[in-house]
Amino acid sequence: MKKVLLLSLLLISVMSCTTNSKIESEIDKKMSEILKDYSSYEPIETQIIDTIFVGVIAKKQIIDPVNLRHPSATKTAKYRKLENSKEVIAYVVNHKYRAKNGLGALDIYTKDFVFDKNYKLFGVSNNSIDNILFPQQLFFKEYIN
Repeated sequence: MKKVLLLSLLLISVMSCTTNSKIESEIDKKMSEILKDYSSYEPIETQIIDTIFVGVIAKKQIIDPVNLRHPSATKTAKYRKLENSKEVIAYVVNHKYRAKNGLGALDIYTKDFVFDKNYKLFGVSNNSIDNILFPQQLFFKEYIN
């Protein structure tokens, strides 16, 4: 019994490291594209802050509160089928890092990144609205269109 428990803990930790390394390598690649002085880049902390499920987005789409419009009957039927889904569609990852600013001084920054369910980078979030819009775009791309 102890061996099974130890083996399962080891397996969980290895899978966690693999996921973290995928996320961190995608972030590192993106940071090399967007930073002016990538050589000054120092990651501090990376953590998943939100997991977004298909069902949550489907429920919100049945009546669009932003535009106060009702979707078509066909789309509503698709949403109803998906509204109880526990499938993950996206992860929001918060990344804290140190890098040189425009004057050459080191500053600490924070950015949110949105990843799809396969840990592929979908977008860099500039504000909390993007954390909502990016998963919705993934939802429409994979389930509605």
